[in-house]
Amino acid sequence: PAQFQTDTWNTGFAQQYMNPYLQVSLNPQLDEARRQADISRMNDAARLTKAGAYGGSRQAVMESEGRRNLMDIQGQITGRGYDTAYGQALNQFNADEGRQLDAQRGTEASRQFEANYGLSALDKALGAYSTQSQLGLAGLGAQRNVLADQLAAGNVQRDIQQQGITADMKQFEQERAYPYEMLQYQKDLLSGLPITTSRSYTASGTDPLAAILTGAGAGGNLAAMFQGTKK
Repeated sequence: PAQFQTDTWNTGFAQQYMNPYLQVSLNPQLDEARRQADISRMNDAARLTKAGAYGGSRQAVMESEGRRNLMDIQGQITGRGYDTAYGQALNQFNADEGRQLDAQRGTEASRQFEANYGLSALDKALGAYSTQSQLGLAGLGAQRNVLADQLAAGNVQRDIQQQGITADMKQFEQERAYPYEMLQYQKDLLSGLPITTSRSYTASGTDPLAAILTGAGAGGNLAAMFQGTKK
């Protein structure tokens, strides 16, 4: 908060505030007192003239008494005037200082209001940023969950495809090994039978059993050849 400053009442301020009052109120009273004294002096001079005593000692006494009375009246007017002027000046000074103090307080209150308003605006902005940040984090969390679900679905689909590929590979290997397995199977069947074989040669000198075993249709023709060569 700001430090409020006011002036201190002193002689300079007293004269500054008293002079306008004295000029407006006191001087006219003094002038009126002098005017009334002149009127009294002239009336006294007229009476003395009629009485034939004008210029004598009696006139001097009356004029002296008139001047003394005028000074007394002027002193009373001046005393009351300065006393009143001082009080009025002090009151006016205090009123001006009060208005100055109120102005300073108003300025400080306005400054405080602006500061508080700025702080309130900053608080609201921070709250909005916080809410926006939370919404952003929630959106990122939702996107992360979607990506996780998509990744899990991709893994499941990949596993299914891998299982199909593995099954196809096994089937391919089984189909590729089938002719050899059939030959081995037929061979095992023949090796377990109590039979003997003999070899006969054609005119060309070719062994029929060798031709059967080495041919592409060895498995299918083996039984028929076996019947032709058995004894």
